[in-house]
Amino acid sequence: MKVSRVATEWRLLFAAVAISILGACGVSPEGEDGLPVNESAAELRDEAKPEELAVADPYAKAVAQGGVTAVLNPQNAVGAPDGNVATMLAVLGGSLVLDMGTDQGTGPLRIYYRGLSVALIATVEFLRADMSIIATGQAQLLDLGLGDFSTLVPYTNSTPYRYVRLRGGLLSIYMVDAVEATGPLCGDGRVTGSEQCDDGNRTSGDGCSSTCQVETGFTCQGQPSVCTDINECANGTAQCSVNATCTNTRGSYTCACKGGYTGNGRTCNDINECTNGTATCSPNGTCTNTPGSYSCTCNAGYSGNGRTCTDVNECTNGTATCSANATCSNTQGSYTCACKAGYTGNGRTCNDINECTNGTATCSSNGTCTNTPGSYTCACKPGYAGDGRTCTDVNECTNGTSQCSANATCSNTQGSYSCTCKSGYTGNGRTCNDVNECTNGTATCSANATCSNTQGSYTCACKAGYSGDGRTCNDINECTNGTATCQPGQRCVNRAGGYDCVPGSCPAPLVLCGSLCVNANTDTTNCGCCGNRCGAGKTCSAGTCKSPLSEEGSVGGGDEGFIVRMPTGMLIDYGHEGLSAGEGAEADGRTLEVVGWGIDGEPPMGTYDLCRKSVSLEPAQAQAGDDLASYPLRVTLPDGGERVLTGRVIDASAGVSCSPEHPSYVGSITLEPMPQ
Repeated sequence: MKVSRVATEWRLLFAAVAISILGACGVSPEGEDGLPVNESAAELRDEAKPEELAVADPYAKAVAQGGVTAVLNPQNAVGAPDGNVATMLAVLGGSLVLDMGTDQGTGPLRIYYRGLSVALIATVEFLRADMSIIATGQAQLLDLGLGDFSTLVPYTNSTPYRYVRLRGGLLSIYMVDAVEATGPLCGDGRVTGSEQCDDGNRTSGDGCSSTCQVETGFTCQGQPSVCTDINECANGTAQCSVNATCTNTRGSYTCACKGGYTGNGRTCNDINECTNGTATCSPNGTCTNTPGSYSCTCNAGYSGNGRTCTDVNECTNGTATCSANATCSNTQGSYTCACKAGYTGNGRTCNDINECTNGTATCSSNGTCTNTPGSYTCACKPGYAGDGRTCTDVNECTNGTSQCSANATCSNTQGSYSCTCKSGYTGNGRTCNDVNECTNGTATCSANATCSNTQGSYTCACKAGYSGDGRTCNDINECTNGTATCQPGQRCVNRAGGYDCVPGSCPAPLVLCGSLCVNANTDTTNCGCCGNRCGAGKTCSAGTCKSPLSEEGSVGGGDEGFIVRMPTGMLIDYGHEGLSAGEGAEADGRTLEVVGWGIDGEPPMGTYDLCRKSVSLEPAQAQAGDDLASYPLRVTLPDGGERVLTGRVIDASAGVSCSPEHPSYVGSITLEPMPQ
């Protein structure tokens, strides 16, 4: 039963389609005139005939090129509805694009159609001139039966459309008689909707634009609209400057600045002929700008109309006010007064000139000026000779009048002379005595040279064992220059100012390490024995790697302290400050041990000699005001405690006694640069 019922419905649908096709082919089935028509195409055709002439055609003008898909007789959809239809086969994807012409649509689209539709919803696309879609609408084709019908597709977009594309619904035959663009139509001679005017055409420039809007500069009245030009110059709406001329034009007006003004007509500024170079005033006149013009007036000292100005000669016409002692000179537009020679002033008042005080006299700077009425005289000062205007210095050094010492140099000066003792002499220049450079410490002889005073100078001679010019004396290495006289089996050892001949291959305390003689007591790379290298920051002392500076030795209880001679020759006195009264005594047989001294900063490289202070070594005592040494001495007491003694720098001359040969000598420490 269910299958039979569905088959029956399909047969009815195909029958309806067949009847529609017959209607499209001109067959009038029975009962056609009796079908209900809510809004017939015939009625709409009658309404489409206006009583007055409509300029704009609201119907489709043509079928767009390439705009036909599965449509029979597409041209029948062009023009007003006439009963001839274009048949669209929806089942084959039928579509039809119609050109509405240059009178583009702005309102809803009415579709005139025929035939049987089964709940058909047709799609309408509103297109621009470039075929792009503006909007999409739907046509409700809900009429059943044969006849002429119409439906309205809404369109609310403000953009006019040029083309419309009609697409049929599913399983339907869509027969289109015509399409009509409703709503306001620009160019139909009727002012409707958003139109401001409609003069029956769509041409711009006649007062009513192509979109039926009143153009600027026009006023439009009536239907069809009649547009007339507005005379802005007459009705006061022109915006020209008060200094401009207004000229009416069709739809507008122009503004031109009047003579003497410049600008765009709406803004006109006065031309300043006096500053822009267009004024024709005399060079000896004054130009005064006025609104739209200018005036010329001769300057003071000239006469004329301002455009032609002639100079006035005040010196001849008696108007000049020069002094009787001045000369009047006419100038262009004025005159000048100049005081005569021997007078000074502004020309109107002239006073006698004192050339001696105002600097105009030509006396020599070494002469004396005396003022006279209208002139002056010049006389040379003492020490100079000449006519007063030219004065030459007298050279006392060459004419034998100076009183300089024979050991002085005479220097002539302007108007006098000076005496200066020569080098090697001292005095006031008139009395000069010889300077003994060897005794006053100004001699620059080497410490290894002998200084000998001479008249006005001194000589330096290197001591035996040294060579040089006396100011620089270098030790002579007799061992290398062949002057040493060592015996066979002895080795020559150079020393400052001489040499020693010692037996054996390596002089004590040197030992042979490989091919080198080294001091195993101080050599950080062979400390104590060959190849024993001290670590970083260590020094070698008595064959033992120690802190930067250290030495052990016994100090008797009767000692008063220590003397250290630095590699630089500086002598430091370390007393017993900080030690108690019994710590240095030998009552119990114990002694102090000097284990080293710390160095603040980078110590000088070289050998440090340590001596006890005793009866045999008593340098000048350190005073309270002497500089503190920057090398504190550290000692270890018999009980294991430590004390740090602060030394003071004392007279370095005592250092010549603190050496390995001195009876108070304790020991030496050599600080050498660490090997790289």
